[in-house]
Amino acid sequence: MLSLQGITNNIYEPILGRISFSPDNKSDRSSTIIVNPRSFPDDLKDYAAVILSHADIDKRLGNIKMAMASNVKGADTLIEGDLVEIFPSGLINVLFKINSKHNVIFVTSKCNSNCIMCPQPIDHKEGNLTELNLKLISLLDKSTLELALTGGEPTVVGQDLFRLILACKHFLPYTSLLLLTNARKFKDFEYTRFYSSLGHPNITAGIALYGDNDLEHDFIVGSKGAFSETIRGILNLASFGNPIEIRTEKSCSRSLSP
Repeated sequence: MLSLQGITNNIYEPILGRISFSPDNKSDRSSTIIVNPRSFPDDLKDYAAVILSHADIDKRLGNIKMAMASNVKGADTLIEGDLVEIFPSGLINVLFKINSKHNVIFVTSKCNSNCIMCPQPIDHKEGNLTELNLKLISLLDKSTLELALTGGEPTVVGQDLFRLILACKHFLPYTSLLLLTNARKFKDFEYTRFYSSLGHPNITAGIALYGDNDLEHDFIVGSKGAFSETIRGILNLASFGNPIEIRTEKSCSRSLSP
């Protein structure tokens, strides 16, 4: 995830918004963040925030009680349509790059496995990210071709995952989804049935399988019984006709046609 750093004013809680470079009357001001605006006061009224690449806040902005981040190095890397989250500390996380083919919805850092090669630490202070992600999905560019749901393990959030998939179905009807999962949760037949009933037109479960036996797979994922649960999950998904992609240890993959 790309992150920038700045100095904030009048930001007391995280702000999520879509990047724009020119105020206009067409955009939803409450969810738009203006970068280095050329016009000020009244033109910026009701916008979510302002990002400035320079250190000194323009005098015309000095008396305006609005959310802003100044002295943001790397602000020039942002482009129209990107989505960012600004924190009171001045941290700015870029959650979506409109010109990238590799955007993801980070569902959670939590996981029910402990893979020996995993680069994603579990954030034990992490709250529920569902509401943030629902808003993020609603702001994504409608022309987005591909999007991945990832973690951690997305299924550990239970039915909140279904809310995210349904939001994608509603706001991004032409976007293909890749659900990156260890499929262990799908051993639950009723959970799999509910997932299958969502009716998303283009979602694939990308499932990691690190061996053809339990000893090898369970050792890598750090959880005894994981191989059996994953295989049962794959079979359940296949029984409902869900598209499945097997991701092997050597990063090879193949699609299954149930």
